Amino acid sequence: MYLKVLRRLATFAILSLTLVACKETSSETPPVVIIDNFDGGMFDGCVQPTFPEAQPDLFVLSPPRFLLTNSISENSSTGQAQVDPGEMIEAQIAVNAATRQVKVEIADAWTPGRIIYAEDFQTAGYEVIRFTFASGQSIRGRFYMKVTLCTSECRDTEVVYDIIECAPDQQTFCGINEPYERTLLEDGEVVQVDATCIQLSAEPGLGSGTVVIQ
Repeated sequence: MYLKVLRRLATFAILSLTLVACKETSSETPPVVIIDNFDGGMFDGCVQPTFPEAQPDLFVLSPPRFLLTNSISENSSTGQAQVDPGEMIEAQIAVNAATRQVKVEIADAWTPGRIIYAEDFQTAGYEVIRFTFASGQSIRGRFYMKVTLCTSECRDTEVVYDIIECAPDQQTFCGINEPYERTLLEDGEVVQVDATCIQLSAEPGLGSGTVVIQ
């Protein structure tokens, strides 16, 4: 696990420096970073914009995860978190230095707008927030974390990480099969919407971006 994190950090640093150097030759190209999300023999990565450090944000190298804390999840070969209805669920998110307020909503992956749990957190920034909750005996399905991040005043700057909602006839490039979409709001108005590299997939031994309750 530690080698995996170190390799990602090294890849992230080297490729970020390379892209910044490229940026200096073209003022019209927005700065980007490349994140290596995979563990195979060949490099395979993802490109996303570089967001200002002054904005609240998730830590891209440590995406929101439902943790493998029960026997079913621990024995999963894919790293998918799975629990029985009513069982406690443990999760974590990592935020950057500018983040002061966090709202986490546990949302239904297949039913837009259905929230089964929500919690607010205060943070000094640059922190891993770990929390637990119970789903309720009648709850079943696949769920993900919708995350809202703020500075000291949410009405000033707000960043929302959510999935791209699928249209009724849409099968690809949406939902939990794609990375999170990031929306920046200032004074309650949408300023910018960007694709990101923060996956909702599962990783063996680490956890997953969704939890299955069944």
